[in-house]
Amino acid sequence: MKLGTACLIPNNVMGGPRFLRIEELSTELGPSVRSFRTWMYQRKIPFIKIGHRTVLFEVEKVRAAMANFEVKAVDSVRNSRTSRT
Repeated sequence: MKLGTACLIPNNVMGGPRFLRIEELSTELGPSVRSFRTWMYQRKIPFIKIGHRTVLFEVEKVRAAMANFEVKAVDSVRNSRTSRT
């Protein structure tokens, strides 16, 4: 059985949620550690704080939160407005 970084939450056991530390999350998803910390402080991404220092992120929930950051193209909005007339 593979354990999570804090050894408190099993990491991906029996298809369960996958938890990563901030450095691992940065490596897997791309944005910098600093970006993830900023989003964490702004409460834009979900996280679990265990104790004083240990912060874990559930990968799929963070991906879902990051999908909300997407900005739609202006042309598609403009075209949908003009097609109604």
